Amino acid sequence: MDINGHAAAPAAAGGATHRSEPNMETPTPRPADFFPLEVVHLLGTARRVIDKHVDDCGCCADCGSSWPCQHAQLAEFTLATL
Repeated sequence: MDINGHAAAPAAAGGATHRSEPNMETPTPRPADFFPLEVVHLLGTARRVIDKHVDDCGCCADCGSSWPCQHAQLAEFTLATL
């Protein structure tokens, strides 16, 4: 019997059978699939700025300002909004 109290269907000859589902491969989505091209460009720019403007003992390694510099803050804000 199954969990609802109904009689189970007889098994196929030779035991239980398994259906094989076709393997559906889907491509990995890209940011351009979700956002307009202008936003994708802005995100790329923000990532490059974040990679350049890093902390170096309390100063920005790229511009020399006190850490976090305005460039890093704006880039982080841009990335956080999306």
